[in-house]
Amino acid sequence: MKGIVVSTLALLLLVVSPEVAGARSRGRGAVAACQRAVARQVRRRHPNAGRVQFLNQRVRKFSKAERGVNGSGRFQLKKGKVYRFSYRCTYNARSGRTYGVRVWRS
Repeated sequence: MKGIVVSTLALLLLVVSPEVAGARSRGRGAVAACQRAVARQVRRRHPNAGRVQFLNQRVRKFSKAERGVNGSGRFQLKKGKVYRFSYRCTYNARSGRTYGVRVWRS
């Protein structure tokens, strides 16, 4: 009986795992794409900005293909002043594009 239960659980994990893994990779893809878009926007507004550092993020699922990413970060100007910011972005996994990118000082 134990063997049947263990086999059933193993089979369920094999069936569920690809979907769970796909959802996680879409979330990671959304974070990476949004962080690139945010960093571009920060550098456009502040050409003297050094490294853009992301401190945290939260991913929300809007639809099967879309994820929203909110978070915060900081960057330092070459003269030493540090600025903190918050951001929001939407990522579409089908198109691989970001939109609705907003960055504001916090």
